[in-house]
Amino acid sequence: MIALALALILAQDTGGSMGGSDFGGGSDSGGSSSSGSDYSSSDYGSGGSSGGSSGGSGSPMTGTQCVVFLAAVVVLLLLMLAVSRSRRSLDQAAGRTWAATHPDMHLSTLAVGVDWHARPALQKRLAELAAQGLGGTADGRARILHETVLALQRAELSWLYGGDVARGLSRWEAESLFNAARNRARARFKRETIRSEGAEVRRDEAPVPAPRPSEGPGTVVVTLVTVTRRALCGTGGSPDAGTLRAALADRAAIRADELVAIEVAWSPAAEDDRMSSAELEQHYPELVKLDEKSIAGRVACAYCGCLFAMELVNCPNCGAIVKA
Repeated sequence: MIALALALILAQDTGGSMGGSDFGGGSDSGGSSSSGSDYSSSDYGSGGSSGGSSGGSGSPMTGTQCVVFLAAVVVLLLLMLAVSRSRRSLDQAAGRTWAATHPDMHLSTLAVGVDWHARPALQKRLAELAAQGLGGTADGRARILHETVLALQRAELSWLYGGDVARGLSRWEAESLFNAARNRARARFKRETIRSEGAEVRRDEAPVPAPRPSEGPGTVVVTLVTVTRRALCGTGGSPDAGTLRAALADRAAIRADELVAIEVAWSPAAEDDRMSSAELEQHYPELVKLDEKSIAGRVACAYCGCLFAMELVNCPNCGAIVKA
């Protein structure tokens, strides 16, 4: 409860999200339970008939014999239940071990922090994409992925932060772990101005307080959660423009039949809800600031640290003259 309350306090005011999934299949646990019931019915039936015939010349069991028989049945039931649970646990453990080396699916979470130059266009494009409700079909989910990647690629001069985590999954754990990952991404903001899941689109038109001067022009973080049938390229734990560029290019190449699930979350989503770079580092402590020199065509102001295209003569933030 304390962790949840703290997360809500630290969360950004607004965000948007869209996605969809198609895991299919069923649970593997049904076979074990039905197998256990087959054993119990056959064993108990034979036990009951033999008990009646072994009582000596057909005489009925005494009260003591009934109690002993019922106790034996209860003990047998408990033993079978314990064996069944132990077998399922061993099967699941073996499955997790196998999935670690031979995963059926791959869960990846890639996040990119973008500065104020590209923020408005990126927010607008993602909101337009979410409004189309594309997550209900395989082709629609692939389009969400490709259009989001394209929007991030176009914003390369404005990349500030990046980071990713990835792991292999078994079929039976993929859906639950994907849901947990997307819920973490959506928990970074307090309310969604737009939510698109499958073909359903919901909007929240509540007004947003005016931005504070201390927040500046603001940044935006885009989080891309995917479950795919092949492993994806990551940033290697120390992201720079090169590794982030390669990670996005790999996701752009994902086919519709390779994409099982996708969730895109971005925050802030409202134009007047600003997130400063300091707030970004507070809300997303796992992200790493990209090496400023790794992005070709971009320079940092020697006075205020603002990042901008090297073709500009003056810093767009403080007006300082760029040194040759």
